[in-house]
Amino acid sequence: MTKSLMVLLDERNQIAEQLETAENPVEMIESLDKAIQVKAAGICIYCEKLDGMVAALDDTIKKLQARKKAFQNRKESLKAYTLEAMKQHGIEKIECPECTVSIQKNPPSADVYEPNLIPAEYWKQPEPVLDRKALLEDLKAGVIVQGAKLKQTEGIRIR
Repeated sequence: MTKSLMVLLDERNQIAEQLETAENPVEMIESLDKAIQVKAAGICIYCEKLDGMVAALDDTIKKLQARKKAFQNRKESLKAYTLEAMKQHGIEKIECPECTVSIQKNPPSADVYEPNLIPAEYWKQPEPVLDRKALLEDLKAGVIVQGAKLKQTEGIRIR
């Protein structure tokens, strides 16, 4: 069983503290450094594998969403077809052992045929959207903005 990267780094720090009492400290540190490099390389390879899995899942999700949309469209098309056929033949209700199909009135809705004539009181203003790019530029320039501060985090890059 291999040791975790954190365990290897802890061991390296312990050995570095005991340099004076160790018989061959340089060899021990080199050995541990090699183990750390191997572990880090393994992590990088696994991260690349995970990237591939994420990409494959994204592709599968897109395909499933397209399939879902096709099923939804087919359902709506069949319902519209049935409604039109029932209206043409004056049928209000069809009962069978599996289901009952009937024509019903939908809730009323507003049909806007000329939006320019509608008074302003009926129009909603969009919610304000934070311009993060401008905010970041100002914070970088040293401008003090209440409710925001410049944050610098660290990450790891795998190439």
